[in-house]
Amino acid sequence: MSSFTSASVCSLWPPLQLACPPTTSGLPPSSPASLNIHPCSRRAGCGQQPPVLCGVWIRPIQFFQGLVLLGQGGGIIYIIGAARIHMAWGGLFLTLGRPTQEHHKSCLAAAGGFNYDAALHGATRPKSEAAAADDAETSDKAAMERGYFVNRSRVLIGSGADTFHHAKSALLSWRHLALGWANVEPDTPVKVGTRFCISYKELIPWVWVLLPLQIAYVSDARPKDGGKQAMFAFGSGTLQGHMLAGEERFSVQVDEEDRVWYEVASLSKPAHILASLCYPYVQLRQKHFARQSGQALLNHVHVAASCSSNAQTIPIAQNN
Repeated sequence: MSSFTSASVCSLWPPLQLACPPTTSGLPPSSPASLNIHPCSRRAGCGQQPPVLCGVWIRPIQFFQGLVLLGQGGGIIYIIGAARIHMAWGGLFLTLGRPTQEHHKSCLAAAGGFNYDAALHGATRPKSEAAAADDAETSDKAAMERGYFVNRSRVLIGSGADTFHHAKSALLSWRHLALGWANVEPDTPVKVGTRFCISYKELIPWVWVLLPLQIAYVSDARPKDGGKQAMFAFGSGTLQGHMLAGEERFSVQVDEEDRVWYEVASLSKPAHILASLCYPYVQLRQKHFARQSGQALLNHVHVAASCSSNAQTIPIAQNN
């Protein structure tokens, strides 16, 4: 490890190696004015090619907006500064405070491709409404044989075509993920190939995790031959930089009895050391997330149905 001066925070704990953030102005990386950091010995090219060893990046006034933590051996956890992401080699994307659109864009620009087995791409997609149960059992078994945890949560949200329409609209506008502690940019298009982030707040106050994903498939099965059965679903795969590896599907379905169901189905395994260390807790949180998502969609459908009902009765009242 490079030697550090007594003013450097790095000298307080030799194993702590911190990735140097990119410059925030047009000045060269070595310019003190371009990087407000504690004095430290710097490797040639610091600020250009991560990972590198340097001191702690500290803005005198905005200390809590630009701290990069635990960059051991190229990086385990990184915190996004006020306007950009500070990356080394892999790891989690974190922000202090609710992430902005710029944070989402930076995270997606730094994320790689899918990080889970190619053989499981599209594994959560139901092949047909009639064979959904058999398909689920087969795909779940294949995933578990590869070491993936499978989680399914299904909730009845109502009945009829109107309920299905409201539920589908909710998925398209990401209302099922408007949970307060987890959300997606609501204008994110639901189409194959779209890359997006789920921002997620967990345990540590003010710290949000950005989890990059890409929509792997979209399925929109309409009723046939006068039947009632219909399904809308889309599945997202995790990208490099996500703490898990796997795929998750959100779907709404009308069954043969005209009931409308919402389901969250996922398969996953740890892709980060933190997820591995506390995976039982991660699994509990996945189950909690699925239940909360179901409740959010159920609430949205009830509100939408109530608004539709009021809109239909108002003109009648006026005519009277």
